[in-house]
Amino acid sequence: MGRVQLVKSIIHGMLVYSFNIYRWPQNILKLLDRWINFFVWSGDTYVLKIYTVKWHTVYLPWEVGGLDLKPTRLINNSLLLQLSWKMHSQDSQCATLFRHRYFCNGIPQRSYIKSSVWLGIKLHMDTVLENSIWLIGNGEKKIYG
Repeated sequence: MGRVQLVKSIIHGMLVYSFNIYRWPQNILKLLDRWINFFVWSGDTYVLKIYTVKWHTVYLPWEVGGLDLKPTRLINNSLLLQLSWKMHSQDSQCATLFRHRYFCNGIPQRSYIKSSVWLGIKLHMDTVLENSIWLIGNGEKKIYG
């Protein structure tokens, strides 16, 4: 149990800062997941130990018998999706800067832009735009549609 807590607090915690801005290559994320797998079961990132529980079961929440670990790929994608949403919906200085740099007339640019940040945001921008709507009202009655 100590190794699982170590992975959740230290390894995932350290990576969140980078995952929140950059899209990591999939092969590196798979390698990180493999190292986490080895570390949880054997205590060493290079030693594979035989275990009797499927790794997908380990990813399940506590309530259903898992260890509540998350794949690094999903953590990276969820944080980049959140950054895309913030860029689209907020009026902060950072979001305004991103919109001026990466949007043209309110539409995300499809051409190549030399930016390590835009690579991750661009992948999730279509999801944000397709699932966003404007609801206009007078504030008295909530309208869902």
